[in-house]
Amino acid sequence: MRKIGEVAAMFQTTPRTLLYYEELGILSPQKTEKGTRMYSEVDIRRFSVAYELSHLGIPFRTIRALAALCDHAPDKVDIAERKMSTLASLAEDLRAQIERIERVATDVESAIGVIASAASTSAGSTDADFQDALFRSSSARELPAILSLLVPREGPVRSCDKAAKETRLETSDGAAD
Repeated sequence: MRKIGEVAAMFQTTPRTLLYYEELGILSPQKTEKGTRMYSEVDIRRFSVAYELSHLGIPFRTIRALAALCDHAPDKVDIAERKMSTLASLAEDLRAQIERIERVATDVESAIGVIASAASTSAGSTDADFQDALFRSSSARELPAILSLLVPREGPVRSCDKAAKETRLETSDGAAD
């Protein structure tokens, strides 16, 4: 049995996260006479699975639905069908997430190639020359979407170093971006 702080440290999270999972009905640790929450190995494993699913983008309503399915129902066939249906839905959500991740990974890999090509044609040049080479290498529609985050915002071409410095100044001054 472990205390809430120990379990939180195991997962590099806060005790508040475990309390939230308890509020959702996903966890129900034992409590000592003084009210200290004590987590068994089963509780820790349950949290581990739920926490990982939430980090994979699985909605809490789905995780809660899984946690709410128990074997104490009078109709074992009905509960088995509900478990299989819920798990099938989870598998579908995970496959959709995998497809999105694969699409982004392909986009990132393509961006690496575009940047390498632009860098080789503009070696030793200014940032503006590099940006020009970057956009010359492909039409705007063919550029990987991830590059939209890596180029200066609309307006005159300016140094990425200067743009980064301006962004740091804006956030340190408390101004919204």
